Amino acid sequence: MNEHYGTEFTDVDKVKYFAEDMERCLTGNDALVKASNPDINSQENFRLAFNEFFSDTLEGVQSTFLQLVILLLTACFFYI
Repeated sequence: MNEHYGTEFTDVDKVKYFAEDMERCLTGNDALVKASNPDINSQENFRLAFNEFFSDTLEGVQSTFLQLVILLLTACFFYI
């Protein structure tokens, strides 16, 4: 992809983008932020809520990434 589009993304760039995207998803979820309040939830209950939300978010990010890869590969195939 770097060669085709003239970019120079490294593996570190890709991981950094992924981590930043996950952070935005996690901190932008009001229910998860509320669940992290120790006055409302125990650490164990928060861990369960976090694990479920993280898993769902990760699946969503992976699905979006896969769709993007398919789109890019399709576009590259038609422009070759």
